[in-house]
Amino acid sequence: MVNTVMKAMSNRYMALMKVMHYLSAMLKVMLIGNALFISHVKSDADKLGLEFQEYTEGMTGGYIVAIAIRDDIDNPDYHFYRENGDGTWSGKVGGDKVTTGIENPQIDAFNNDYNIFLGYFYVTEKDECSK
Repeated sequence: MVNTVMKAMSNRYMALMKVMHYLSAMLKVMLIGNALFISHVKSDADKLGLEFQEYTEGMTGGYIVAIAIRDDIDNPDYHFYRENGDGTWSGKVGGDKVTTGIENPQIDAFNNDYNIFLGYFYVTEKDECSK
């Protein structure tokens, strides 16, 4: 009986390891996908004469944006937010009007079914950003 219990535990352990391996692989795919998305945004910004980089405290000369993604296979989407001068945020979805007064873009994104928050970035005219 002890041998049977040990075998069952071993099978469960192996199944758990397979699930963890799968989740680890999926995380790597998501991270590569997110990095690719950011590289495309940087490339597009560059073509417009803009510098797009990860935000660090104290940057001046531009504005902070936040990006969220919905990775739903049936309804994929991405969303940008921009910080306003008063510390609130604005966002715009497609042809809708601009939404202002958003207190936290991360919470707003998750409340609107964007399940991946890519973070905060800084946009400036080329050679305008200082730290």
